Amino acid sequence: MPDVWASVTLLSEDIHSEKQELYRDTTGISPELMKKVLSVPERSTPKGKRDYVMLRLMWDNALRRGEVVSADVRHFDRVARILWVRSKGKSSHSDATLAERADGLWQ
Repeated sequence: MPDVWASVTLLSEDIHSEKQELYRDTTGISPELMKKVLSVPERSTPKGKRDYVMLRLMWDNALRRGEVVSADVRHFDRVARILWVRSKGKSSHSDATLAERADGLWQ
């Protein structure tokens, strides 16, 4: 039986791969744009305070929307500055240590 592969010589320039397209832009928004977004919630109202805290949690701690909306007050340890979040695709909780600049959010 003849060895077919012995007669085939492939050179790297003969093989062309397709250019990969980015799946999606995951760079996020600029700090300047985030400052504008954070100025939108009316922080003198309960709803505005809630919205502001949710935005800060996502921005400061790189939390996903689903992680923030599934959080509950019982998941928050004010003394230890930890919010227990259920990460995407996991059945257990992991902790997110809250940023120092979040001190004023909890009053």
